[in-house]
Amino acid sequence: MRARERIASALGWLFDGGPDVPPAAAGQRAARDALYPAFAFLAGLLALGAVQAEKAELVDIDAYYHVAASRILAEHGVLTEFPWTRESVWRERYADKEFLFHALLVPFLGTQGRPGPKALTVLLGALGLALFAQLLRRREVPWPWLWPVLALCAGPWFLLRLSITRPHLLSILLCLGIVACLAGRRRAILLLLSALFPWCYTAFHLPLFLAILFVLALLLSGQGWSWREPALAAAGTLLGALLHPQAGNLLSLWWVQNVQNPAFALAQSSVSLNQALELRSPTGRMLLWENGAVLLTALGAALFALLRGARARADTVFWLLLSGGFFLLYLNNRRFVEYWPFFALGAGALLLRDAGARELLLAWAARHRLRAAVAAGISLLLLAFLLSGSVMLGQRLMGTLRVPALREEARWLAERASPGELVFTGNWDDTPYLLYYAPTLRVLVTLDPTFMVSRDANAYRTWRELVEAGRGDPDEIVRGRFGARWVLLRRAPYTRALRDRLDGDERFRRRFAGAEADVYEVGEPIPAP
Repeated sequence: MRARERIASALGWLFDGGPDVPPAAAGQRAARDALYPAFAFLAGLLALGAVQAEKAELVDIDAYYHVAASRILAEHGVLTEFPWTRESVWRERYADKEFLFHALLVPFLGTQGRPGPKALTVLLGALGLALFAQLLRRREVPWPWLWPVLALCAGPWFLLRLSITRPHLLSILLCLGIVACLAGRRRAILLLLSALFPWCYTAFHLPLFLAILFVLALLLSGQGWSWREPALAAAGTLLGALLHPQAGNLLSLWWVQNVQNPAFALAQSSVSLNQALELRSPTGRMLLWENGAVLLTALGAALFALLRGARARADTVFWLLLSGGFFLLYLNNRRFVEYWPFFALGAGALLLRDAGARELLLAWAARHRLRAAVAAGISLLLLAFLLSGSVMLGQRLMGTLRVPALREEARWLAERASPGELVFTGNWDDTPYLLYYAPTLRVLVTLDPTFMVSRDANAYRTWRELVEAGRGDPDEIVRGRFGARWVLLRRAPYTRALRDRLDGDERFRRRFAGAEADVYEVGEPIPAP
């Protein structure tokens, strides 16, 4: 019996943060508290499932790559080279930056067009909401069921980001878990989750970033500073990177994507990387209207705490720093909308806890029962209105999203091109569809054009100048420089210069006009010397 008690005590220390944290509630309270994450999970399933159901196919460019990468992992195992990309650093130095996400996708693959990857996406999004509810419940915030529902009111772009099949869904789960470990001093679990990050997401420096904010929160709260949490986050991240099956290549690719990419974008503004819309700043409508429920809730909670003269606890200061940090990232890059609402709402909930909002409301309700009932009814109706409006806007955005999946063109090429042949495309974002629908063919680069810039910046510049300006001899570049016989060009404004040149060049023949793009053929590729 004593051994069993010691094991239980050790597990409690690991998961509950040591003797200074009260033990989890038992009996009826534990069963009741379990309803909060269960409710959040169910709400997430219904809301995100409704948004996801608006489109039968995948709706994001990178999602096609991730499903294709998962299929490659299932069929070929762990690779250190990626022959599918001829002009990318991946060709010689490949590392699967999202290894665990792709492995998790494998059981959901099925055949093309099956909803398996979309089902996994809904599950991961709902798990994020459930974890959010669980974290706030453990922090004893008022009304733990409310905050996941308000997160679903964060607007259509937030719901869309939770509805696309990409590894940031695992990153959200890991970030929430690491924040819980930092606030609860669960150092063993912090080490483990930090080690998982390099296996799940390209920005695996995030655990250290979160740990530094935690130490800053301690300093601002007058609790001194602790070196253990940043050290454990850094050690866990380094350990995870070193244990990765493609460790050497992983660190190299992290440098390319997280350092060289922004550096090139700043230094070479004349050469476009043609990166996705998600990397732009949010519009005023997104901030003030679509994210209005989150902004008003967070600002209202802050104002209430200020008027009450509440002293923020260390965990509240931590969540405030997280909210501010991710909000600044969101202002620069709209993709961070998937992180910011969680931390903004969490900070608001903790401020209300510190200000004693629940006790004040209960005392007022005891004195004015009829008014309290009316106020509760109006509040629930308003919440239902906000939630339904957010979900409907998310459905509308999902339904109107037009992704040129190039299915016809890719399948036509797969039937006629020899296995291993290179397809010269107009842009990097055409290639995920080829990997998905025509996996026997090869492309120049995929997922991020920086991987081509890093391998050969001159080749990248030659490619962009030919496509966007029609500069250079098409035959010499397509056949001679890149060794391609097939050219796939979307009917987009940026390809017009090259399409006009190919249409007037007798060496090129338009072989297929698909729904989204044209396929040209030139003579046999010139063999490399």
